[in-house]
Amino acid sequence: MVNESDGGLVRRLGAWSAGAVVVGIIIGSGIFRVPAQVAQQTGSWKWSLAIWAVGGVIAVCGALCIAELATMDPRSGGLFVYIRETYGRVPAFLFGWTDFLIIRPGTMAAVGMIFASYLSSFVPLDDTAQRVVAALLTIGLTIANYRSVTWGAALQNSSSIAKTVALIALAMAIFMFGDPSRGAFAVASSTSTFSLAGAG
Repeated sequence: MVNESDGGLVRRLGAWSAGAVVVGIIIGSGIFRVPAQVAQQTGSWKWSLAIWAVGGVIAVCGALCIAELATMDPRSGGLFVYIRETYGRVPAFLFGWTDFLIIRPGTMAAVGMIFASYLSSFVPLDDTAQRVVAALLTIGLTIANYRSVTWGAALQNSSSIAKTVALIALAMAIFMFGDPSRGAFAVASSTSTFSLAGAG
């Protein structure tokens, strides 16, 4: 473990919090919206399941690659370190600033807008109000993570648990109370093609 007196990072997150971070990344906020769009684009539950299966395999391959790299080089910095050691300092420098200025802020803004969109289903919010809510949420989470790693971990743990419980409850409700005659298995679409699967 790195000591704070040495100028390094202290490992304050345990296995539970680290797992919650991974779960939170995998189960993104768009999970409640994207499946419907995929099903609409593909026009078939078979193609939808196939796309999710292929995506899952690709995600596992990527995770195994990152896990091996992290085991070989456990220094702080993540992808920045791996790119620097593989391709040199210039590509790592460009990736670092791109990630800092574009990738991370864009992802945070998208998550904030999705949250605000969900919130508008319960509280009337126009486009401007949704943007304000997304900005306030981003600022609040940033302050919490900056103020304390413990606060950030607590927020991450609670949000990961909430998303997991919501998905399990939704799946159970569908199987218990859903009408199979009106579901995805009721009528097979005749418009399903490989191109539509690619668009999904």
